[in-house]
Amino acid sequence: MVTQLRRRSASRIPPSAPLGAPAFRAPGVLMLALLFLTGCSPRQVSHRITVRGEPSLDGVFADIAQAYTKKYADAQVVSKFSCPPCVLYRKEGQHPELDVFVSLGDFETELLRKHGKLRFRDLTTVGRVPMSLVVPQRMADKVHALSDLHTAVVAKIGVGDPDNAAVGYYAKQGLEKAGVWTELKSRFVHKRSGCEIAKLVGLGRDLDAAIVFSVCAGGEGGKVREVLQFSEDLIPPVPLLVGIATDTQNPEESRRFLEFVASPEARLLLKQHRVLPPTAETR
Repeated sequence: MVTQLRRRSASRIPPSAPLGAPAFRAPGVLMLALLFLTGCSPRQVSHRITVRGEPSLDGVFADIAQAYTKKYADAQVVSKFSCPPCVLYRKEGQHPELDVFVSLGDFETELLRKHGKLRFRDLTTVGRVPMSLVVPQRMADKVHALSDLHTAVVAKIGVGDPDNAAVGYYAKQGLEKAGVWTELKSRFVHKRSGCEIAKLVGLGRDLDAAIVFSVCAGGEGGKVREVLQFSEDLIPPVPLLVGIATDTQNPEESRRFLEFVASPEARLLLKQHRVLPPTAETR
């Protein structure tokens, strides 16, 4: 009887797998089949990033993006250098398309952090941008120094909005230090971008002088004359910062772009746009 029970039990034991057969083969095949049927696939790394920044930097980073995509053929850079504070006005629950942010000084990053609930990491100083006093050609023989802005021939002075634009914020700091902000305030025409102001200066009609970032002072086909760059003690060159949005969907590509902008190769391009190298203290 015992012998019969043993024989019956043995007959129920399935034959063992052949020696050398891979373990868990069936579950692996099943998983691949499920992925295929559900349309799921392993996460693919995107090489498309959106870079936002101050409008004054549009031309600078157009060249940077071109050099970057030339070096990395798989990369795609979408540049949106319109009005960074405009992303503050998005509706609750919406997020602007943003992977990398470029800021002139920390004014705009703090503004976005405070009002837009945006955060940036790995903020890196890649250069310094001086501020300049510029005039149209018709005023080149009338304005030679900051003190000439007091004269009657200077009726309208282009200055960025100090509450919403970095170019205005830093201009106000310098002019207050010089003790002339309040005195000249009635002559100011506020705009959101230094290069927008420079274009108006280049037209030669609406503005008699303007305070802009130096990256805007050399444009407009020679129609804009740079009278002076502000001294270190009045308006120090503004740090050019590049950071990665903490909620970026493409952290790997964003990091690669940041490293490129901080490289000696990109620094040569920045120099062509009158951007000074960072100091040892700001790196």
